[in-house]
Amino acid sequence: MGIVSEWGRIIVSSAFPAHVVTSYGLKVQAKDTGRSLVVRRKHSAEFILIVKGIFRPSYLSFLVQGLVESERETLLQLLSYSRIQYLTYCSQVLRLPDPNSDYNFVVFHEHRALLQQLLEGANVTKNTLRWSWPKGRLNYYAPEDEYACALREFQEEVEAYLPPALTIEEEPGFEEVRVISGEVLRSKYWKYTVAEEFKVTQPLDHLEVSERAWFTENELQVKLK
Repeated sequence: MGIVSEWGRIIVSSAFPAHVVTSYGLKVQAKDTGRSLVVRRKHSAEFILIVKGIFRPSYLSFLVQGLVESERETLLQLLSYSRIQYLTYCSQVLRLPDPNSDYNFVVFHEHRALLQQLLEGANVTKNTLRWSWPKGRLNYYAPEDEYACALREFQEEVEAYLPPALTIEEEPGFEEVRVISGEVLRSKYWKYTVAEEFKVTQPLDHLEVSERAWFTENELQVKLK
């Protein structure tokens, strides 16, 4: 199994079939400015994998390199917590999904010594949280089709009225990466063109998003790396 870095994310090359996780989203672009709307994530994927214990010890150093400084400090703090403190912090402060699993705590603390060594030696001050298109997974509790999922996720992550489209791509484009957990992350996007930019507010207490902004195509090439 080989490990390579692509688009700033650790991915794994493997001959074995992988579990595919698919997200659906919109690439909303304003015709009047040519700019597109994206969101900045609240946590890095690497941080969530470490907190939830979804890693192999041999991959930990790669995951730590993908953290931002505030996440590095949070993980060092969590290493000293008891089980109850850990679960409470994950649930009430970080508000991560599925925080109440004993497995998360056991794996996280099982590798406490190695993780502390890596975190104390890491210099991640130049890292920043990633920008992405608004996207998410199908709601299995209230069945929906893929495009309906993309619309719902846009509304949830952007929290703004989406004007009627001038044009919508009939077939979505897609991106795919295999991450260090072994999963294949597949994203399907519909290009959705509106007449003009609309105002977006900054999130106050959002579960997944820390910032929203419109960017030009040239700016997106840097932001979405």
